[in-house]
Amino acid sequence: SLCVVLHCSFLHKSHLFINLSPLIIISAIEDIPLDTIKRFESLLSYNIPILIFVNKMDMLGANLHDVISEMQSKLSMKVMDFHKAAVDAEDDEFYEELASCDESLMEEYLTNGVVDTASIVDGIRQRKLFPVVSGSALRYQGIDSLVNIIQKYMQKKILLVIGMVYPHLISKQGNH
Repeated sequence: SLCVVLHCSFLHKSHLFINLSPLIIISAIEDIPLDTIKRFESLLSYNIPILIFVNKMDMLGANLHDVISEMQSKLSMKVMDFHKAAVDAEDDEFYEELASCDESLMEEYLTNGVVDTASIVDGIRQRKLFPVVSGSALRYQGIDSLVNIIQKYMQKKILLVIGMVYPHLISKQGNH
């Protein structure tokens, strides 16, 4: 099982995070709510990696670039789009953006022209970067990319931290 669902009211139970990494879901068509910003800050205090899914990308007015800019402003400058990592592992633009998140990643990129998967995993684990995947949960768009990122870069099961459960998102992948 890749995913464990937990209602946000259980965030104070830090022992739940020992073997889990949280997945925060953000809407592409609304501003980031204050409670999401507080959850993100709270999760940072647990010293664990965080994955972000930008949902509702199929809706009119959805713009991933704008959402990522808002996340960088309100959450962390280390938020970055990992769609290219899920689709094309050899994308130079992805590696350049990745390298800009941390000095050691930059050094590796300049030396090798790529950043090793193990270094990316370490960067996520050390919260030097926060992967973002986007799509539409209702239409199952981006879900394959999300699962690929989880399998390739996240070392733990994913904790779905949301105020309301999207059972179709979880059951589509056979995870309960």
